[in-house]
Amino acid sequence: MKYDPRDATSAIPEGWYPAIIETVVEGQTKTKQDMQTVTFRVYGPREVTVKEFFHPASLWKYKGLARALGKLAEFNQAAFDARNFINQSLDIELSIEDSAQYGEQNRVNRFDADGSQAGGRPVAKPKPADTPWSSSGNTFAPGALGDLSDDIPF
Repeated sequence: MKYDPRDATSAIPEGWYPAIIETVVEGQTKTKQDMQTVTFRVYGPREVTVKEFFHPASLWKYKGLARALGKLAEFNQAAFDARNFINQSLDIELSIEDSAQYGEQNRVNRFDADGSQAGGRPVAKPKPADTPWSSSGNTFAPGALGDLSDDIPF
């Protein structure tokens, strides 16, 4: 079997990348402390998602996220909430952590303002022109099926 040993990881190389906040989910830690799980879509050599768990023991990192988004004043007033920044662009520095259970995975080191480290904004991938369905995969884009205004049901 031929293979490229670089393909044996789901991680992308360490460094700064443009990213967006994709989802934010409220929850609790095992010790019943409030927590937010933030998923970042990272635009590197290939797109990856990286999750970061913010809780009372990692407030320094949550503060860094607020600073990168220009919301340090809100953080200092205990009013910052990452849920208000879905799809917001920023730069993210990733490292690689290797574990026996999960293999190599990217971890977030720190955040910075959009374009200040990674050099540009993420660009959404265009849908192929020959794909008539929406991103949900179960509805058709307007006009994709032609004129459906006649009375013939087939």
